[in-house]
Amino acid sequence: MARKRLLYAFLGLIVGIAATLGGLYWAVQHVPEFYADILNEDLAPAERQREAKVLVSQTKKLVEQLEFVDTWTHELTQNQVNSWIIEELPKHHADAIPPGVREPRVRFVDQSVQLGFRIERSGLSGVVTLQVRPTVNRPNEIDFEIDWVNAGLLPVPIKQLVSDAVAKYRSDRWSLAWGTSADGNDKVTLRITPEDTSTKLETIRVVDGVVELGGKGGGKSSGSQPVQLTHVRR
Repeated sequence: MARKRLLYAFLGLIVGIAATLGGLYWAVQHVPEFYADILNEDLAPAERQREAKVLVSQTKKLVEQLEFVDTWTHELTQNQVNSWIIEELPKHHADAIPPGVREPRVRFVDQSVQLGFRIERSGLSGVVTLQVRPTVNRPNEIDFEIDWVNAGLLPVPIKQLVSDAVAKYRSDRWSLAWGTSADGNDKVTLRITPEDTSTKLETIRVVDGVVELGGKGGGKSSGSQPVQLTHVRR
């Protein structure tokens, strides 16, 4: 009888583990609604290529004029950014995509940026999503305060997920640093070092579908007027 009870307990444990693992697998495989919606909103190839080119050309124009203007503003739409991610990122910046990451997409909502991507790594596949709130507390420093990070339905320890990226993605023009916000939340700080130190990023605002950036330029042209690029009609 004791052996039979032990066998039943062992079988119950096996069933319980299998059920738990099955539930975890289903939870990780879950595709959040916002990420599915963004994928469904992908533009047709011709329009997508056009939007990506607009982002590249307008950003290039801004960079070329920064040293000559006193102030500047720049707007990026969600469609432009996602089109650039699809069309330009894999072709020209493939080394910036972490191993196993596919179909990254962003969504701009009031005060927040949401990011989602598929990941296949170490035999595990699923969808990772996160939400951050960007603010500029100092010129040329953007704090991305992290609201949440999920793998499917399950929360993920954010430090484990991004620590490699914080250490890896550095250049002489920018760097990433890990920290804690005044509210005690995790954050990643992007520090930008422009060639002309008089040019500054001072504001960032996220509204539905659009990110608005602003700051000061070098002001080398007398009587220069504010430059506004990629103005979005809303």
